[in-house]
Amino acid sequence: MTTSKLYVKAERVDNLPILLAFTKQMGVPDAIDQVVTDVHGNRTGLSYGRLAWGLMAAIGTRADHRLNHVEAWAVEHRPTLEVAMGAPVGEKDFTDDRLADLLWVLGDPEGQVGQAIEDRVGHRMVRAYRLPTDTGRADTTTVSVYHDRDTGDGLLAFGKSKDHRPDLRQFVEALGTLDPAGVPLVTSTLPGNQADDPLYWPMWQRMTRLIGHPDWLFVGDSKLHSAENLARIHRAHGWFLTPLPMKGTIPEELAAWLKHAPRRPTPLRLPDAKGQWRSVGHGFEVERRVTWTDPATGEVVTVPERVFLVCRTSFQQQQIQNLMQRLEQAERALKAKHGQRAKDPAAFEADVHAILAQHAVADFLRVKVTWKLEREEKWLGRGRPGPKRPKQVLEHHRAHVSVQRREKAIETFKQRAGWRAYGTNAPKSRLTLQAAVEQYSGQWQPEHGFHRIKGGALKVAPIFLRTDRHIRGLLLLVTMVLRLLTLVEFIARRNLAAEGATLTGLYAGAPQKVTARPTAERLLAAFEGITLSTVRIGNRVHRHLSPLTTLQKRILKYLGLPLSIYAALETG
Repeated sequence: MTTSKLYVKAERVDNLPILLAFTKQMGVPDAIDQVVTDVHGNRTGLSYGRLAWGLMAAIGTRADHRLNHVEAWAVEHRPTLEVAMGAPVGEKDFTDDRLADLLWVLGDPEGQVGQAIEDRVGHRMVRAYRLPTDTGRADTTTVSVYHDRDTGDGLLAFGKSKDHRPDLRQFVEALGTLDPAGVPLVTSTLPGNQADDPLYWPMWQRMTRLIGHPDWLFVGDSKLHSAENLARIHRAHGWFLTPLPMKGTIPEELAAWLKHAPRRPTPLRLPDAKGQWRSVGHGFEVERRVTWTDPATGEVVTVPERVFLVCRTSFQQQQIQNLMQRLEQAERALKAKHGQRAKDPAAFEADVHAILAQHAVADFLRVKVTWKLEREEKWLGRGRPGPKRPKQVLEHHRAHVSVQRREKAIETFKQRAGWRAYGTNAPKSRLTLQAAVEQYSGQWQPEHGFHRIKGGALKVAPIFLRTDRHIRGLLLLVTMVLRLLTLVEFIARRNLAAEGATLTGLYAGAPQKVTARPTAERLLAAFEGITLSTVRIGNRVHRHLSPLTTLQKRILKYLGLPLSIYAALETG
């Protein structure tokens, strides 16, 4: 009698089949293989597209972008990867050297490879997932790193830090997203000292190319509002919506507009957390013109800009309350200075001005410092006082600090508090005052993506790569995973809304909690614990997959994925 050798293996597949399926639907592997055709002749094994496919899945499931852990992960999940990719996966396909080669190719300094891949993926996403293209947004953030020296062509540089870490090198990450889910359409990884203003026009061009027409609303922050950006977008027949920056002549213009505000401004509403429309403030509209001369052609472009003056009640109350608190803090600090002695009156008065600057109340407090000269006799030497003992006369300056509020300036501030100005070139048929408030209230969408990249499921810092090309290549794939997460969220919510359905069981500790707007993280976490068991006896192989729960089957349905992405693991 002969005995067959027994082999048993258990693989936690969890949500891995979902990530692999979405990556394929997005067309990432095909796009990379179409763009990256110049491969070294000695290179064998999986293509760059399949390598990126696996690396994206590893990043998405492990929330870790380190390359040296991927090889062991790929060996552990080889059966699942082979089923999804339809190709054998070698033990050395996902070594850190091979993955570094991949990132090097994807992160070319000119950005041509990355943009070509994003263009192919973006075209496919817009059409395959029927993404709305009425409104898009752009924003930037900085990512701080602990590299102590430049790593190549200047990607890591010192600049204005949005992380409040000016002592660290950083790079800038830009996202162009589509409403209403904030699905990234284009991205850019740029030097850390890059200014934001010049980024918006190239971002608009790339997004317009993928959307297929210029008739969409481009929403950005106040850095979009430069004469060049507005003129170029207007000349190309695009629409913009952006806050007016409070610099140049705009503060004086704002004061004039508010001085002639209508007695009955238009009431404004927004939906609350429960979807109920609530009054949030009021506003009115004025007109102005922006002029820019093209330095290349000498053409003068005039943009007719509609300006929405909007007063948010909560913002108004917050600004007024903040001013009152600053005034009280400054008055207490100045009161403590009253009656103090000072050896150096000039230094004392400098401290007074520093208090006003610290609390930003110089325009609202009138402060006067007067001095009283005091003389004091002091015995010199040791012993008892006597007629022959020498004396010293000391002079001191004692401060009298009087503080008075500038009531007229405070009242003017209260009248202007809560007001912001937003500019657009869209006609009234395209954008009303109410619609503009609704549109700009969605400016959190790129920020949600930045949160995932900087501190959430896709946290990229700290970065252990040592060249700019590798970092750019990594960020290209990380932002591809960000697209995947936002697509998971968008598709599930859209399909749930279409049926008027909800999901329960997504919240640990609250199994009965109901939601119609689940996050991608909670949807994917619902698949934790699914295990593929493989038993090999001689030449016979048996595979068994943990049965899917009712919740997991419903999630797959609302994601538009077949049950076969899991069932196929048993059949191999």
